[in-house]
Amino acid sequence: MMKKSNLSLAKSRVFRNEHHKINDKDNYYNPFSHRIICVNSSGFKALARLGFSRHGDGYLFLKSKELIRPIIQELFDNPEESEDNTFLKNIPKKSREAVFGLLQTSGSVENFLQKLEDFVEDLGINYVKSNFHSDIEHIDFHSHGKFLSDVIDPAQLTEDQRIAVKIAGEGYNMYIGGSAGTGKTVVLRQIIYELSIQQKKTVAVTASTGVAASNLNGYTFHHIFGLDGLKTTHLRKIDVILIDEISMIQSELITHLDIAARISRRSIVPFGGLQVILCGDFLQLGGIPNHPIFFNDLFLKHFVRLKLTVIHRVTSDRKDFVNHLQTVRRGQLPSDIDKSISILHKSIALADNEEAIYIFPRNVHVFERNQKRLGLLPEPTMAFPSQVQDVVLSDTWTDVLVFELHCHEDKSSAFIEEMEKVLRESLHSFSLKEKNFQDIHLAVYPIDLERPDDLRCAVRARIMSLALDDISNDERLYQLNNLLNKIHLVLRDMSYRVMGKVPALDEVPIHIQNKLKETAQKEIFFAALETRIGARVMLRWNLSRELVNGSVGIIDGFVDPTSYVLPHSVDKKFYEHVDAYCKFLHSQGHDIPLLPLVRFSSGLSIMIPPIAIPVGGDATTKFFYSTLLALPIQLAYAFTVHKVQGLTLTGSVVIDFKDMFQCPHLVYVALSRVRTPEQLTIRALDDSHITADPVALSFDEKTPPACELDLSKLPVNARPNNAYKFNLQWN
Repeated sequence: MMKKSNLSLAKSRVFRNEHHKINDKDNYYNPFSHRIICVNSSGFKALARLGFSRHGDGYLFLKSKELIRPIIQELFDNPEESEDNTFLKNIPKKSREAVFGLLQTSGSVENFLQKLEDFVEDLGINYVKSNFHSDIEHIDFHSHGKFLSDVIDPAQLTEDQRIAVKIAGEGYNMYIGGSAGTGKTVVLRQIIYELSIQQKKTVAVTASTGVAASNLNGYTFHHIFGLDGLKTTHLRKIDVILIDEISMIQSELITHLDIAARISRRSIVPFGGLQVILCGDFLQLGGIPNHPIFFNDLFLKHFVRLKLTVIHRVTSDRKDFVNHLQTVRRGQLPSDIDKSISILHKSIALADNEEAIYIFPRNVHVFERNQKRLGLLPEPTMAFPSQVQDVVLSDTWTDVLVFELHCHEDKSSAFIEEMEKVLRESLHSFSLKEKNFQDIHLAVYPIDLERPDDLRCAVRARIMSLALDDISNDERLYQLNNLLNKIHLVLRDMSYRVMGKVPALDEVPIHIQNKLKETAQKEIFFAALETRIGARVMLRWNLSRELVNGSVGIIDGFVDPTSYVLPHSVDKKFYEHVDAYCKFLHSQGHDIPLLPLVRFSSGLSIMIPPIAIPVGGDATTKFFYSTLLALPIQLAYAFTVHKVQGLTLTGSVVIDFKDMFQCPHLVYVALSRVRTPEQLTIRALDDSHITADPVALSFDEKTPPACELDLSKLPVNARPNNAYKFNLQWN
């Protein structure tokens, strides 16, 4: 177990300003080291000789370019001798990457000096504004003590586990694979201990699901970095990001994270120089729709890949069960599986087991089982419908240009698709000239369908990196206006007649409204929740570190929100929609709107608040979105296989494969949730149900076991500190 003093040292990394105050005239903020330094230090004196000085507000700035100009000229003339450069020798290695990024995009000494001046001043001003009181302090990347008692003696690790920890400790980007039960979570805990406690690094511990994040005392990836990986304040203040259950993360999110990290950290190397550690099994269930990251060039080029092979979950005396699971994992039904698992024929009815957890492939059977169990409770049913709110436009966009498209309505989709392609190609030059904006989004769609041969269309655009918190409103508006003017010129060159510019459209087109309605109906929370006192329920949202997606509890009653005292354990922001939802309930016939009070297995009882779920907001809805207000709980007598991935289930488990559909890895995930086959009752399984995705299978076969890696020949591109030496380009 970690000593208390070590934890205090770890926490001090984020809260340095508690010990050093920048309003002291003898101290200043150094943007190269991200520390508060005394002006009498040798480091300050060395930078002062290069033209840097202390600003009156307490941060470093470039006061004179004349002193540093000849030294930068040397960098341009002799880049191969950079290690001896006087400027680079006086800044930390991590900041040198940012400087190299500026060098590669400057083109001349004068441009570089201007960028360097802006770079240093921007960091200084942002530090003074935030003074480290940004929302990252509400996400404690250092409070990993909860599971430190579970960190085992390194001598107890298997050889492949020790190798994985060693590679992570040496700073490599890496992927840790392995089948269910190989101890991946044990390895991740050991890595977190090594990096955050032993090496004093700031580690963001995340996972794709709340349950997996809770196992590591972390957060979901989306909670920290947003749905598109652009909560960039956090990216500046961490050294390592760890993502568990990576098979559930889409490839595009990794790309968004990379772009955001490079922009935020002002570095051209992959992920802005962050160390990225991924863990998961691609032969389990992936994200839906499935587009895993092993198609991503970043993943293929800049990660060490290995897998663990020793099974720990299953009891040691059931090696036959272990072998059968491994065969199923590869998409085959073992001929002698009946020696370890008893499988009932689909013609045999299951005996009802009130205490067992039931698992089905399809939601419809989960619903039926849950409703059956609910009906046995004596209390009356309470219904909580969902509310779909008004349609709005996400983020900050340009104004809308209205233009005429001369084509028949039936061909409008093809015309618009082609026009978007031309626009994107034309705007690429804009993105290269104007501050390296690489992330322009376009929305082109018809707004007047009454004239089928002469459509009126709308076009607008946004620049994702303008959402960064260090860009002023004036700068944001300036760049958006420039972008809109460029679009106008392109439309004119394409001989389209621009009707005019409007700040916003009065009405959302009907076809987009219908698309949003269709999307909302597919949300898991769209259907009304029906429950009773005494019902077993599962939380489907992360409300706190203890109450996560997957927490199970019992409905203790229904309470009036106006008299309910908010718990300290749950952030008050989760209760900000209570008033709006209660007004909606009143309009639906609830004379006195009440909300369910749930007592969770941890002993904590809370009133469940409605949560706001964004619907749409992507290219399919032209970035219009709506919000669904709903209670984030569901009955918990039965679950789909997708919901139990990552869990080790105790007690009796009934798995019914009736109405099974084609889904690679689903059977393997279902069977591998238990420690012993005696826990299982299985019905209606046949060999046609057992499949493995051939691409995922090929990737797994090509991923070497950790014990077979040659540690002297690990790819240099996978080590962030070395990445800038290899002239890496933006991906």
